[in-house]
Amino acid sequence: MGNSSSQKELEFQKTELNCREIILRDQFQVDSPHDLYEQLTKTIKQKTKFKIQEQALTCYKTLIANSTCSTNSTMDIEIDQRSILNSIKLNEMVRYYQDFNHYKDSIYQLEQILESPHMFSEKDVQLLQQHIGKGSQGNVEINFLQLSQNSTAKDQQLIPIATKKFEDKNQFIRESAILTQLDKSIRPILAFIGSNSSEIHMELCICTLGQFKTFIHTNNLVTDKLLISLFLKLLFKLQQLLNKGIFHGDIKPENITIALREGHASVLFLDFGASSWDADDYLNYYTPAFCKFEIFQMIDNGQTLSKEEIRYAEIYSICRTIQYVMLPQASESLFNQKNISQFIEQFEKTFPSTIQFLKDILLNSVNSKISESQLQVLLEKLKHITQSIKFDEQQLFITSSIINKI
Repeated sequence: MGNSSSQKELEFQKTELNCREIILRDQFQVDSPHDLYEQLTKTIKQKTKFKIQEQALTCYKTLIANSTCSTNSTMDIEIDQRSILNSIKLNEMVRYYQDFNHYKDSIYQLEQILESPHMFSEKDVQLLQQHIGKGSQGNVEINFLQLSQNSTAKDQQLIPIATKKFEDKNQFIRESAILTQLDKSIRPILAFIGSNSSEIHMELCICTLGQFKTFIHTNNLVTDKLLISLFLKLLFKLQQLLNKGIFHGDIKPENITIALREGHASVLFLDFGASSWDADDYLNYYTPAFCKFEIFQMIDNGQTLSKEEIRYAEIYSICRTIQYVMLPQASESLFNQKNISQFIEQFEKTFPSTIQFLKDILLNSVNSKISESQLQVLLEKLKHITQSIKFDEQQLFITSSIINKI
């Protein structure tokens, strides 16, 4: 009996040490043994720490079995345990969708389901609440959408989605109205728009254009053909947007995303918080680095832009975006608007086709206007360019995807 008791004591001490190690790794402070239960529970529930959750849960159960934890009631323990197990289940789903083929299937499922009469609501969302960014009008997080029970894919009852939570009800209504007028060739697939909360639930895309830039520079994929194809794709998306009478208002790499369409990479616009039909609202939420200085001055002086000026401003932002993607980290000082001439001189031999089109816009200091017919002429000049952006989508997903950054 003595040996058994001694062994049990040693096992408990080992468990206690493991608990403390987990807590310290998670940067929690422990003041006394009575804090173990509370602190360990916090550790397990940390959404960004799911890789050590299973180990933490094992320690947690040992503490309960030895009745060493400080808690108000058995019911508290059961509630916490259910919460923890649900958290672990969702984080296991994160790991599941960190596989490219599983993620790819989830996009296909989302498309198929949204073409059916099935309607989703807040009750179909399993909260992960993994923060992934801040838009112009609110925060964005990863959650999971519960599919209908008659889904044929048993292992994929939950699929990852992005949830944008709005701080302002009017902005939520405004952006929702704009998104519903656009199709999935321009913006992420919409799962549903909240009826009881100011939230928009949508497709979780692969990565932003900023993350795509890192990928292509790291893997030596930056070519004239890729950049001009990207430029053409963005111009076509913009034309579709403008044909709806809508402008974006904040085009930049973080508001452009790489997503899958028919199993292949496609470029979409994100974050329509600055978008509108009304020219009076233009550049309310601009990002100065991607806005032409003269255009900003016009706005600052109280001048309302014409449609031709807005069209030019949007195209200018696309050109600045392509310039940003082109530049390696060592040359990012050339992104300053004062250095555009130097930028063109340095890169026109390496990327001749892309620079040819960029300089007509970026060096235009006289007429900040582009008509609808002029945009069409520009697209005609680019029509010989292939629209396909070819690279290894799976490799991009593995190294750069938002869900793999968790």
